[in-house]
Amino acid sequence: MIDPATKQERLVTLERENYVEHLRALLYSTYSARFLPLVVHQAFHGDFVPFGTMAVRINLGGPQTARGLYFSVTCAEAIPFITEREIITETSGTFLGDHRVRAHIAVCKEWPSGTVPRSFTAPVKSPIPLVMFSGEADGATPPWIAEEAVKYCPNGRLIKAPHTGHQIDTCTWGLMQTFFKTASVHQLDSSCVERAHGPRFATELPPP
Repeated sequence: MIDPATKQERLVTLERENYVEHLRALLYSTYSARFLPLVVHQAFHGDFVPFGTMAVRINLGGPQTARGLYFSVTCAEAIPFITEREIITETSGTFLGDHRVRAHIAVCKEWPSGTVPRSFTAPVKSPIPLVMFSGEADGATPPWIAEEAVKYCPNGRLIKAPHTGHQIDTCTWGLMQTFFKTASVHQLDSSCVERAHGPRFATELPPP
């Protein structure tokens, strides 16, 4: 493939785990998700150039998360509470499979991290005003998590964005500003979020 950064041709060995991980990454953004059908369709026909192009674009920006911090937090607060039964149940029949979670567990066996008590996973109950935003198609933090959490917050409100992934539409910035000024969820006009619609599927790659 042609490396977008160097404009030079380079040989890339593609493994299944790497392929599906980049497909997962495309789903984070509503914009990048529109290229997913094109990427998968072309790969089915033996053309992995669209996939390679989008994968390189994802990686060109560099890591968006401080990996050390990420593992320090998740190895203490998430991984210890994942059971073998949950891994089998949640990954069975999915395109991603169990590679990611098992690789994460393997890292945590070596990564230094703290510990949290079992009570850490108990619901947070609070009367403090709270607003949550959730993308209807978010596979990283799906809406059911917020739906469960908001039950314990009598002054909380969940705003779900249709046709949206992990990254919520920019109109939410105005809602957050209103919330910070009023400290109330009752004056939030969420119609701009509820009117959101997904972009059309792409039929060609974006310009360089």
